[in-house]
Amino acid sequence: MSRGALTVDDAWVIAQHIEVSDADIDESWLAREFIEEMMTETPEQIAANLQAVINAERLEGDVSPERISLIRRIMFMNVKDRVKLAIKGDREARGILIRDANKIVATGVIHNPRITDQEVENIASMRTVAEEVLRLVGMNRQWARSYPIIHNLARNPRTPMATAVHILPRIRTKDLKAISDNRNVSEAVRRQAYRLSEMRAP
Repeated sequence: MSRGALTVDDAWVIAQHIEVSDADIDESWLAREFIEEMMTETPEQIAANLQAVINAERLEGDVSPERISLIRRIMFMNVKDRVKLAIKGDREARGILIRDANKIVATGVIHNPRITDQEVENIASMRTVAEEVLRLVGMNRQWARSYPIIHNLARNPRTPMATAVHILPRIRTKDLKAISDNRNVSEAVRRQAYRLSEMRAP
């Protein structure tokens, strides 16, 4: 399949996975220079991106041939169409595109108005998403009020250090102790978690 060439059949399948109307979309976060910088992909990048998404899904269990077919159709779309689908797509499309190696596509999912707290909670624990996605989750006021989301972010080794350290004061003491012993997270995050839990000790 040539890069970005959407057949009529593909377009029909993709259309089945769109649930947000143009009127509900806020594209103000899409800075023009950011777009231009991210819009070109080599065939090698496309192939690697496709394989990485399939591998990430396989880590979570069996992936049906239908699912792989949908992943292939989506990942062979050009960047612009993938961004559009990320912002407008349904839960199934969001689950695929959140793992896209292209940051602008993955962050498009976070800007989808239909994304649920449950999805964000899962994303906050993923080790196969772009750090920028986790940073944006941590900056969102609504999601920052959800304890399961911030707890997952604090424990996720992929969460940028500044984001993790910023949310640690809101983590419960017993969870801070667990983070301070967690060898997967960075040394700085472990130290800060230990410090905070010690300060709270009676």
